[in-house]
Amino acid sequence: MTNMRTGSAKALLFLGMTWFLTSCTFGLPAWPLPWQAAPTGEPARATDSAEDTRPIMSVLAPAGDDEETNRFQTLIDQFQQANPDVRIVSTLAPDYDTALTGALAASSPPDLIVLDGPRVHELAQAGALKPLAPAGASVADIDPTLRPLFLLDDVLYCAPREVRTLALVYNRSLFDSAGIAYPTGDWTWDELRFAAEALTNSETGTVGMALPPDFSRWLPFLYQAGGSVTDDAMTVMTINSNEAHTAMTFYVMLVVDGFAAAPADLESVWGGEALAQGRAAMAIEGNWVAPFLKRNYPELNIGFAELPRGPRGRATLAFTTCYAVPATAPNSAAAQRLVEFLVSPAASSSLTEEGHAMPVRLSLQVGWLQLHPEQRPFLNGLVYAQPWRFGPRFTPLFNTVNTGLQQAFLGVRSVADILAEADGVGNRALAP
Repeated sequence: MTNMRTGSAKALLFLGMTWFLTSCTFGLPAWPLPWQAAPTGEPARATDSAEDTRPIMSVLAPAGDDEETNRFQTLIDQFQQANPDVRIVSTLAPDYDTALTGALAASSPPDLIVLDGPRVHELAQAGALKPLAPAGASVADIDPTLRPLFLLDDVLYCAPREVRTLALVYNRSLFDSAGIAYPTGDWTWDELRFAAEALTNSETGTVGMALPPDFSRWLPFLYQAGGSVTDDAMTVMTINSNEAHTAMTFYVMLVVDGFAAAPADLESVWGGEALAQGRAAMAIEGNWVAPFLKRNYPELNIGFAELPRGPRGRATLAFTTCYAVPATAPNSAAAQRLVEFLVSPAASSSLTEEGHAMPVRLSLQVGWLQLHPEQRPFLNGLVYAQPWRFGPRFTPLFNTVNTGLQQAFLGVRSVADILAEADGVGNRALAP
């Protein structure tokens, strides 16, 4: 398959980039955000009665896909039935970042909110969150890779809800047709590139990989090369390094050499769709891809593998969400009871039962894996995952890297230039 370098191809790619930038909110990957899937049913539920004088407990949470949204609302309904002393008003917002920003700025915020990992410390340090009693979410039972995200000075401020990691998703049938062995946990970058080249078929229009111009998909390669985005304290950028140059060059050359393509060039919105439609043999996606493919493309013979090792070893990303109670929540006592219910073994297992995400609690991960043995590579990744640490202030950095990758895919910009600009943009974002 030849690279698309015509004017129309550039236009298509830049249009695709516009979609990526407008959907990259709340500091998580561009597709799919845990709370940007299509919602189902009414966005809010309450007991509609003018004579109901019970105190109202408001819940603001992200709307997921149909199954995820229904599961969460069922848990809310169960708690309501067991706690008739309060009246729950739950809002499941498709545009969660906008809803959350507005809610936190209000004089009377919701009693319970859902946060992603990067926002917990930011809000806790500002005194915007109440400490949580660890009753239902014993701190020792939180996966050790993720534990620091939810605590500040050894105090729990956000009770873990779920976690997702990135892994390699592949079409077994295309591997069989090409006579290539399936990916394993021992794969290196060299083996990934070899497979991508061998799986690219100009006659069928299939490329080896769907590879988006996206910061969150490139980031594991940076970590695998031994690089970093910032220092540990997140006070200065470290992205303009030899390790970053190695990682970005490898990522870009897969596309430039014709062995991978951006989903937009494959007439797809994201990597999972390109894989499902046979336009790519591999993609890098999170747990969310498993139920998507199972529901919509049950005939596909799909496999999962851990991401390949880089020059400095293994790395993937972990994206977390958790439950928090704002410091000025009007009904915080009831909200803390709801948190304890939502992180109970039964509720946590129910929410992640479909396989779109994994439980954070160690005691629940074995049972989850028994339900989803094919997703072991995602769970294995938690051992060496780098938690997603980048909140909204890093949005200019995402935009810079995403635009730069897109231009590099077209062969019109150098990796060195992208990293130099990213360094400057990031340092401005970090400036006090």
